[in-house]
Amino acid sequence: MLKLELERTFHDEEKLFPSGIIEELWDKTGGKCMICGKTLVWKNRGKRGSKGAWKIGPICNPISKGYVLSNCEIDCLKCYEQTRL
Repeated sequence: MLKLELERTFHDEEKLFPSGIIEELWDKTGGKCMICGKTLVWKNRGKRGSKGAWKIGPICNPISKGYVLSNCEIDCLKCYEQTRL
């Protein structure tokens, strides 16, 4: 069930977050998880089981703030699962 949820959210996020925001946030964080500080790997976005795998998600309800830089964070998959699922 968790694997299906992660796959669904990864494909959904591809449509929601403009690539420019993702790249800008990656540069801003230095490629580190915004919760635990773990070093992430750009090419391993959404790749469960890969070293440095990560996801992007909204901090607050996107309906109120939108998918803008100030309302997004990059998390390693462990932190993403603990805080969003």
